[in-house]
Amino acid sequence: MMNWICTYLTKAAVLALSLCIISCSGVRDVPERTGMVSLTFRTRSGAEATGTFSEGELISHLRILIADRTTGRLLYNYSRALSREEESVTVTFSEIPVGVYDFYAIANEGSLGLAGLDGMTDVSWISSCTVRTDPDSFSSGVPASCRLENVAVTGDDMMRLTMSLEHIVAKVCVQIDNMTASPQSLSGLAISGIAGESVPLFPDGGYVPGTGSSLEIPDSRTASIPAYSSVEIVSYVYPTSAAAGGYSISADWNGTRYDSALTADDGTVLSSVGMNTQLNIGLDLYRGLEMTWTVSDWNTVESGIEFSDSFFFSLDGQNIKMADLDSDGVADCIVTALGTDTQQGERFVQFRFMMSSPLGRRWTAHLSDPVHFGFVDGYSGTGTDDAAEGTVTLTVAPRFTYRSGEEWSTELYFTVEGLDGPQLVNVEGRFPGTDDSILIRQISTVEYDSLN
Repeated sequence: MMNWICTYLTKAAVLALSLCIISCSGVRDVPERTGMVSLTFRTRSGAEATGTFSEGELISHLRILIADRTTGRLLYNYSRALSREEESVTVTFSEIPVGVYDFYAIANEGSLGLAGLDGMTDVSWISSCTVRTDPDSFSSGVPASCRLENVAVTGDDMMRLTMSLEHIVAKVCVQIDNMTASPQSLSGLAISGIAGESVPLFPDGGYVPGTGSSLEIPDSRTASIPAYSSVEIVSYVYPTSAAAGGYSISADWNGTRYDSALTADDGTVLSSVGMNTQLNIGLDLYRGLEMTWTVSDWNTVESGIEFSDSFFFSLDGQNIKMADLDSDGVADCIVTALGTDTQQGERFVQFRFMMSSPLGRRWTAHLSDPVHFGFVDGYSGTGTDDAAEGTVTLTVAPRFTYRSGEEWSTELYFTVEGLDGPQLVNVEGRFPGTDDSILIRQISTVEYDSLN
């Protein structure tokens, strides 16, 4: 399968604010009784985050607002930039007058399209502030926010509070694995209902009720996926809820339209992806299009949806001679003859075959004409991920001497325990035959030896 996992990581930072008051509006009288509050800001991934994160997901700027709960007047409006190397920053606030306050934090505000925040003196605008910037064009990093309301400052001991910065978007990470031997093109890749039009600066409930529009991945990003390679596509969407049937994914590949709801193993549908969460989608291109998905971060749901049977294999020719017997410029069969050639080389046909999925199932190779052709050695095995243990050499040879005027041919095909019919071992046309078989024909020894 693929290593379809794309980890959602925000900056592993602890923004500790051990509060000593910084005035944003000049000198003011200090009241007789004040308090101190120590705020610790954490991202959802927190200091436990591991691995790497993209440049755009770093916290590059932080703004802290402290407002009087009753009047909405800003007591402090503080901001500063963070360098890439900074994983923590301490700001000290002190001499907070005794009272009840609301605390707000905004990260990467430059991507929100908000103007004049430095000059704000109250928070009357916050409840109606809606962000509509195109998530794919965030210019100053992925934005995040958090708030803590109705906090009473008593003036006794220092208060120590913790707030969690949460990105106000959801992340959609699609990894496409091309498991074929040739470049592939995917088009029309879309996830229905997942992209909201906007989001409040400080959302409640993780997502905005109401159906969104489709997230459409440009064909240019999936137009050429190299053989045995993968591409990763990351998008951001404003969180919303899906229609009654849940989200669905669709794509066109190899002349076939694939369309399926995102349904978990227990039958429930995925109907919301909240802010600060990540939807991971893995698409494998092989016999058909197979999809797996997870929603990660603090809520994890795993599911697998298969658009085709999970049959995965490797098939390589070891002793193969192909011929264009009808002289049309295209090889139309693999040829074999009895015995050895003048250089003592075997004239049989030989492949190496391994099935990596389904694990533990029995596979069997067959010949459509077992009267005139036969396997020299083994012709079956078991699905395994151990190549050394699971690879079987298949040798096909004619049983009788060639007779002029008679045409003997056979088709090599494979069946798997629990799967219907011959499996698609030749869908890419690497060998003469059909999608599920390889054509082998016996010719005379003289003709065989004359072929390169």
